[in-house]
Amino acid sequence: MPFSTLCQLYLDDKKEHSKLITYETKKNRVDKWLLPYFEKCSIDSISAADIRKWQADLKNSVNANDQPLSPGYMQNLVTELSIIFNFAVRFYGLSINPCRVAGNTVGQKQKSLNFWTKEEFDRFIDTFKHSDPYYTAFLILYYCGLRIGEFEALIAADIDTKENTITISKTYHLINGEGVVTSPKTAKANRTIIIPLFLSECIQRYKGMIYGITPETRLFMASHSSYAGQLESHTKAAGVKRIRLHDIRHPYVKSMTKKLILFFQTM
Repeated sequence: MPFSTLCQLYLDDKKEHSKLITYETKKNRVDKWLLPYFEKCSIDSISAADIRKWQADLKNSVNANDQPLSPGYMQNLVTELSIIFNFAVRFYGLSINPCRVAGNTVGQKQKSLNFWTKEEFDRFIDTFKHSDPYYTAFLILYYCGLRIGEFEALIAADIDTKENTITISKTYHLINGEGVVTSPKTAKANRTIIIPLFLSECIQRYKGMIYGITPETRLFMASHSSYAGQLESHTKAAGVKRIRLHDIRHPYVKSMTKKLILFFQTM
């Protein structure tokens, strides 16, 4: 079986059994980094040595910004290729996964938790005018621990400013240029959280500025790149260390983890 045929069978299977965003991510990896190298090879002819040569090529490759691929991204590609060969072993009679023999020569993801202290966030948020929609947006991201897709999917009905709660039941993705709302990342991601009174009042004021608002109105319509751009420029203005958009939620997550630990210790 040609490797290209195996990839198509694998992607067809993932399309049936995975979320669309997961399928699109896998298809992008296959089309850009796997097929150009292995497309015409038969799957039983690809050796561990071939895999190691491919990994060496990855280490000399660059991304769309002409930057070297990160170890984390290369590890994702190596893992994806190994999953495809496991698929062939399980369903199409391949005797061995050559990736298991080749091992991983590209490095591992660096798992570091980067976040702002409360003082750093205060310096950052003080660079916004209170009437700026991004002021409300970053307050929600910091104090509620939402992933950016969960935040972008919020509609007016999700926020109860009388009970001071936000309900997270969906996430927003941009797939092939089209906005798509799906269920959250995991089943546990469905949740209702209590928000501080000052944030509830801030959101209520923000809702009042949206013309023709209905319960189904998406509250924050800016693009992902717009939030990232605002984060970058206001980080510089505040003179605090750079973090990723995703990292804003880490203090909330750490705080909730500590509360859970204390709760179980008292049981």
